[in-house]
Amino acid sequence: MRSYIQLSSEGAQIVESNRTIRDKKGDSLLELPNSFTIIDIETTGLDPRFDEIIELSAIRVINGEEVEKFSELVNPDYPISNFIKELTGITEEMLSEAEPIDSVLPRYLSFIGDDIVVGYNVHFDVNFIYDNTLKYLNRKFQV
Repeated sequence: MRSYIQLSSEGAQIVESNRTIRDKKGDSLLELPNSFTIIDIETTGLDPRFDEIIELSAIRVINGEEVEKFSELVNPDYPISNFIKELTGITEEMLSEAEPIDSVLPRYLSFIGDDIVVGYNVHFDVNFIYDNTLKYLNRKFQV
């Protein structure tokens, strides 16, 4: 178990945590390369330990030009909250026909391949992808 300091309006406290350590997850870039893949996901919540991916999307850019897109919904196999429905625009009806994560994730990872991955709040997305890749494919998501 690891310890960390949690800050709140009441002050600081030391917290014991079972936080996931995601080694070999990737590095930050200081400059945008000419070719990369932009990733984005939607989830049922904020924590990869308890929440599920409901959409996997990516756009491949080569020499500054968009060349290919990937977007698939993922069935989390449980109802999503009204908050998530309003935030993402994704409904349970849309997810009812979608495949589970263990079917969609391999296609998504194949699409990304060895590309450099970029995105808005990409740390959040990579954590979910990393954990699901480890859980369902028994390997690490390395970018």
